[in-house]
Amino acid sequence: MSTPATGLVLVGGAGRRMGGGCKALIELAGRSLIDWVRDAIAPLVEEVLIVGAGPQELDRRGRRVLDQRPGLGPLAGLEAGLSAATTPAILTVACDMPQLSPRLLSFQLSVFEGASVVLRRQGRAEPLHAVYPRELLPEISKRLDEGDLSLRGLIEGIPVRWVDEDEADRFDPARHSSRNVNTREDLEKVALELAKDGGNRGPR
Repeated sequence: MSTPATGLVLVGGAGRRMGGGCKALIELAGRSLIDWVRDAIAPLVEEVLIVGAGPQELDRRGRRVLDQRPGLGPLAGLEAGLSAATTPAILTVACDMPQLSPRLLSFQLSVFEGASVVLRRQGRAEPLHAVYPRELLPEISKRLDEGDLSLRGLIEGIPVRWVDEDEADRFDPARHSSRNVNTREDLEKVALELAKDGGNRGPR
């Protein structure tokens, strides 16, 4: 049985490459990006937290948590989320990952034993497709106090249980789960893939 977990969706970023505005609320196949993400993780966790500034409309997607250190990037968002969570495990994703694989995320939760569980593709860590222990909070706060804002730097300095291709491909063979939608071209590409894969079907 998986450790009780909180879902963390980071909504920071101005979405400039998408034309500005709140990236999380940009529509894809009739639903906002954050709706795709929330619907993928909600069945796996006890609560979904939406971390970051943005329109009041985001409040309907989960409990809203504001960064304690605005403008300092995803590490500060992770700090805010861990501070607000009450479960031992924190499933952390970004708001622009509409093709998240619930099966892969569920696997990451199932192998969580206290160390962070991070997806790694072609040797590259995916720090916003991960499970973090809530007890990591003091280390994150210390790094931010010292001016170290690197989420990847954090991962390099802590115990990590990596999920590499040999495991991840069992659940996400197309390798789309950690894909970010950063541009209008990305959005159009994903929309075509979703249409080919059955239209507006929810996460599997």
